Amino acid sequence: MANPQQLLQGMIGVCSRNIPNFNIQYKDEHFSQKLLGFILRWVLPFNRAFMSKYTTTFYPHVYFPSHSWMMENPMRAFKILAHEYVHLWEEKERGRWAYKLAYASPQVFAALSLLAFFAFLWTPMLWALVFFVFALPWPSIGRRNIERRGYLMSFAVNYWRYGSVMQEQIDHVLDQFTKSYYYFMWPLRKWMLKLLWKDIQTLKDKTIFVSRYGAPYMHVHEVLITNGAVNK
Repeated sequence: MANPQQLLQGMIGVCSRNIPNFNIQYKDEHFSQKLLGFILRWVLPFNRAFMSKYTTTFYPHVYFPSHSWMMENPMRAFKILAHEYVHLWEEKERGRWAYKLAYASPQVFAALSLLAFFAFLWTPMLWALVFFVFALPWPSIGRRNIERRGYLMSFAVNYWRYGSVMQEQIDHVLDQFTKSYYYFMWPLRKWMLKLLWKDIQTLKDKTIFVSRYGAPYMHVHEVLITNGAVNK
């Protein structure tokens, strides 16, 4: 039987070795996270559980809800950190600005509407208001693909530990893509389901290990093997 605390510590070690300046922090101890949580709960209420149920990554930091939550849920914390490790690795490999632009698009372009404030200098700048249309919950290919790789790790951990991926987990992940949790990043449910099954197939045929971003999956697989947590 794998020890959850050992798995978590092994995962922390992997992140520390491969992600420069990596560290774990806690949402309930940081003003910026509390402010973001307030906004997502009361101002733009599309993720009211941001502070209590979601772990957030801002390279190279990973923010768990609280230290007590992490200590009381070591196996869940291990799985979440494995998921976030995929994001950290990809951001390191792609470059921080390219990664962030892909993740925040197309909504990030709504910021260009702020140029309209300079209309007092040049009236045509009012046309910048048209960029506000990007603030709507348009589907995001960049965010979808980045989260696909993250949730594939979530599938992978269960697949390696138990030999299968439960339909319940697939349904849960589908909700993450199609509902408000990530601002409706890919609301086309049937399309998304096909993509998830395609990703799961890479676990079965082991091609995930030779993909462009395969290294994080190899590292997590090794942690599971070292701690006797792989289904033979």
